Amino acid sequence: MRGGGWGPAVALLLAACGPALPPGGDPVLLESAPEPAAVPVRLAPISLTGIRRGALVGRAVFGLDCAPPYDRILWTQSRFGDGTSLLRVVNDALTESGMTLAGPDSPVAAPLTLTGRVSGLFLELCRRKSWLTGSPLGESGVAEVTVAWTLAGPHGPLHQTVTRGRAEVGATPEGDAVLLENAVADAAGMLAADAGFRRALARTAAALPPPLDRAPRLETPDRTADAADAVVPVGNGRGVVVGRLNGRPVLVAAGTGAQAEVAVGIGGSRVPGVVERTAPALGLMLVRLADDRPLPAPALSTRPRPPVSTPLSAAGTGGGRVPGLLAEWRGQDGGLRLMADLGGHRRDAVPGTPLLDGSGAVLAVVTGPPDGVGLVPAVPVRRALAALGVRLDGPPDDGGSETGPPKTLDPVPPPPT
Repeated sequence: MRGGGWGPAVALLLAACGPALPPGGDPVLLESAPEPAAVPVRLAPISLTGIRRGALVGRAVFGLDCAPPYDRILWTQSRFGDGTSLLRVVNDALTESGMTLAGPDSPVAAPLTLTGRVSGLFLELCRRKSWLTGSPLGESGVAEVTVAWTLAGPHGPLHQTVTRGRAEVGATPEGDAVLLENAVADAAGMLAADAGFRRALARTAAALPPPLDRAPRLETPDRTADAADAVVPVGNGRGVVVGRLNGRPVLVAAGTGAQAEVAVGIGGSRVPGVVERTAPALGLMLVRLADDRPLPAPALSTRPRPPVSTPLSAAGTGGGRVPGLLAEWRGQDGGLRLMADLGGHRRDAVPGTPLLDGSGAVLAVVTGPPDGVGLVPAVPVRRALAALGVRLDGPPDDGGSETGPPKTLDPVPPPPT
């Protein structure tokens, strides 16, 4: 062959080599989808258990600049990881779509949880090498992935669907892992465009109570009640009514906010309470009832730091009280805690139990079990409310900041109409 006679042959050879999965396309919505409602969603780790160990998930292709071996690609955790990196790319993709996500370490309990399970993967990889030196340049290729998604609320699944994602990359170190991440991110984008998924978010947003301001002011009653009447079971622990926010009763209770909704025991029945905010360093959470029923709220002590040996008592459910003394103040986690000596009844003061001063006002809230010498740790109630992002009239707490600025939930706008 003379002149450019090799050109068509080389072009034909190149066309027959390299990754050749079908091209992807933009998602086509068959029905109108509302804008994603700004209801917080907690994103669970992305599961890779849908692909069994040793399963065929691709092949290395032949090409002029593709190095051998041209073999099959099998699934192993050492090659593709445990899914940790997928959580980041899915979070980024859904955030860019307009969703409101609460990360795995967020102090805010989201009312919904989204789980993803990778159930299918196929790769076509080219192990690129330099034509001049033969040195490796990384891997290029294409990938297609299938992900099963479940959006769940406190009472079970709200929406389930399967989406597929596609990705293509040039020569990149660890190109197989990069392709998996990009394809899963593309599948997450498809989920964000799913009309049924968006409607499930909108329905949840419409059912939530009105959102709190970033730093709401606690509404305290003109006539206060006995603190023992304001102590109620909350989930598997205990809490105390401290006032109202946006017209609904709120409680400071023991808990980490792992669940977005907890049961509050009132008058022999259990009513739903929404976990609005948490103070992780304290092990306390702010719970707001879903309805506006009247509940008794006690007075909150105005004494920021009573002296050691001040008499106090622990208020339990059912109206009982355990007498004790303020044994000492301790610096812990950047702030002061009081340690109460409740004698032989110290184990009755479980986390969430209010400690009362001599007038019967709530002085502090128990945050943990007794220490090695039998003293019960508690945080002043005003500092607990500050850590939960709630403003309160009265004298400032002189104990210092607990863990820095309050960690609060961003305001959620009304659901789309």
